[in-house]
Amino acid sequence: MSPSPRDNSNRRAVDEYIAAWSAITKLFRRGSSQSGNERNCVFLNRTGGPGRAMRFANVSAVSGLDFPDDGRCVVVVDWDHDGDLDLWMRNRTAPKLRLMINQTVSSAEGNSFVAFKLTGTSCNRDAIGARVEVKLTDATAGRLIQTLRAGDGYLSQSSKWLHFGLAKGTAIKGVSVRWPDGQQEQFGAVAGGRRYKLRQGSGEAQPASTEPRSVRLAASRQPRDTNSSVAQVLLPRKIPLPDLFYRGMNDEKKQSLRAGSQTKLVMLWASTCPHCRRELTSLAKDKSQLDAAGLDVLALNVDQLSVEGAVDVTAAQKFLDDIKFPYRTGRASGALLDKIQHLIGALFDSEVPLAVPLGLLIDSEGNLLAVYRGPPPRDVLLFDARHADADEQQRRDMAAPFPGRWYTQHPGRPALLELLADHFQEDYPDEAVGYLEMALPEVKNAAAKQSLEQRMAALHYYLASQQVASNDLAGAERSLARVVELQPQNRKARQQLEDVQARRRLRDEK
Repeated sequence: MSPSPRDNSNRRAVDEYIAAWSAITKLFRRGSSQSGNERNCVFLNRTGGPGRAMRFANVSAVSGLDFPDDGRCVVVVDWDHDGDLDLWMRNRTAPKLRLMINQTVSSAEGNSFVAFKLTGTSCNRDAIGARVEVKLTDATAGRLIQTLRAGDGYLSQSSKWLHFGLAKGTAIKGVSVRWPDGQQEQFGAVAGGRRYKLRQGSGEAQPASTEPRSVRLAASRQPRDTNSSVAQVLLPRKIPLPDLFYRGMNDEKKQSLRAGSQTKLVMLWASTCPHCRRELTSLAKDKSQLDAAGLDVLALNVDQLSVEGAVDVTAAQKFLDDIKFPYRTGRASGALLDKIQHLIGALFDSEVPLAVPLGLLIDSEGNLLAVYRGPPPRDVLLFDARHADADEQQRRDMAAPFPGRWYTQHPGRPALLELLADHFQEDYPDEAVGYLEMALPEVKNAAAKQSLEQRMAALHYYLASQQVASNDLAGAERSLARVVELQPQNRKARQQLEDVQARRRLRDEK
């Protein structure tokens, strides 16, 4: 039975949605904002009177609120109870919160206010949805109406006190409330410059305290951020490395980054980078210290990645010879750097461009322990190396930037391995399969295990199709055999496995 045109259309729509969301997610991980650089705006109402068109003037620059923040929401509240409205502002960037105390002199000019706090009885207690109308004795002054709302801004809620500003000499004739359940209630005349509580069914406005509240917050100047190219991150769990290979400085011998019998610092460097040269010189001088901590060093040069054609590491080799560098050296490949980029993107959920010097602390089993952007301070490096064998709880405690108690438990190694598989799946499905194979034996829940097996089978099947296309029949046979092992009922995979095995036999006979 073939799918209907509607089914194909729905599938295309889903695929397009997934592709679009994937592209947006990548932008976020590169530091982009869905809606960035949104400075706060202040508009002055310039309406001339009844019948005149609504006009506003942008007074942001003179208001004192035009900060270079990436603003997200503004909350309105009479924070200090002085009769005018103050602002809490929330930003995506630092400072996350700003409190702006209104210090205008409108009250000295004779202007006033009136504010109401509503309580429902037959409707919801907060009276959300109630509409309050303040009737003025001057009928030509217009009507003052507000509705009490919940969540009146993006991720924000202003005060539930309904605040009405009053011009000089304004008198209030009465107040009416239409409650959320539809009841209409009249309250008597109230005086300006006061706060009142309106309880549903009482018919009387109860005066509330109008005593000013002291706001004991000292004014401060926001310090300027200091940019630094140096960062050290001790990972809270050991992270298995993907297959990373490098070559010798002067030969093409392929070697694995995971190989070795002791903890090592892998330093990516370029001969044109002065920070790299200083760091390698420092490492050479500190060899006795590093040896005492059981730390080996591997310096991988990236010079050849910036040129096309023949590999030329003359400058790099000359520098290493000049400083008598006592450790192993080699050349990084483009694939190695790309996989490291994927790994760091998965761990930090951010796609930060790689920059040298970049250090990776790796234990004897091929697990990543720490990442150093820029030259790592020697005490930090030695501490991390000495604690390479710390257990999971110790590593999690040491990785935290400050002391305390954990509120939640780590989701566990299988969840971490699946996260890594997610980041490698699109560009390196073989690495994704490797991470999922590591996770499978540690998954105890039957339903989760079945779901993981289905995902692994699909990935192995995809790998087999790529391997057949590249004439890697041995690899395709291994991948399809794993599919059949995971899904014995998969007749299509079993049939394709037999076909690949037959093609291998036929080729071997030739």
